Amino acid sequence: RPGHFFILFSDIPSFFQIKIASCQKCFRTSDIDEVGDESHLTFIEMLGNFSFTRALAKGSGYFKTEAIKLAYEFLFKELKLPLKDAVFTVFEGDQNVPADTEAILIWKKLGISENKIKKC
Repeated sequence: RPGHFFILFSDIPSFFQIKIASCQKCFRTSDIDEVGDESHLTFIEMLGNFSFTRALAKGSGYFKTEAIKLAYEFLFKELKLPLKDAVFTVFEGDQNVPADTEAILIWKKLGISENKIKKC
């Protein structure tokens, strides 16, 4: 729901958190004609991890490198999902925003081969 992180920006100290996770139920309609093939679903539950306090807490938050490492550790070390079945996606870029080459380098440093990293 929109604005569900509003409390983070309030003056209530007990609600101040450095790391936040969410699970959002998502119903996709923007590509409804594609639904049903091998890579498009109508309903997904999207997991997210956030660090709102990188600047506010003088560096105690995290950004892309740490977020990718946290995701890798959770999925493949904690949950023990098979790495051989995983595909990793990065933003391919568009007319306004360049491709996310930084994420590609981070995944490679974690040992992910380039053929498992897909730009989309």
